[in-house]
Amino acid sequence: MCGSRTLEDFHPAEGTREALEMLSSNDFLLLIVTNQPDLARKKITLDILNRQHERLVQETGGPSVI
Repeated sequence: MCGSRTLEDFHPAEGTREALEMLSSNDFLLLIVTNQPDLARKKITLDILNRQHERLVQETGGPSVI
């Protein structure tokens, strides 16, 4: 996941969905925080970042898990 500047290169780390589902099923409150130096340095656009965040939600189980 680190350093992905295109939507095609962006995918959550293997096992992320399963780990989040396990934590969620055990009543943990899940928050995802991302650090975006590439946006600040204008190496990616806000549109790409928003689409990466959408993919993150979709590939990790959506709002029911997050």
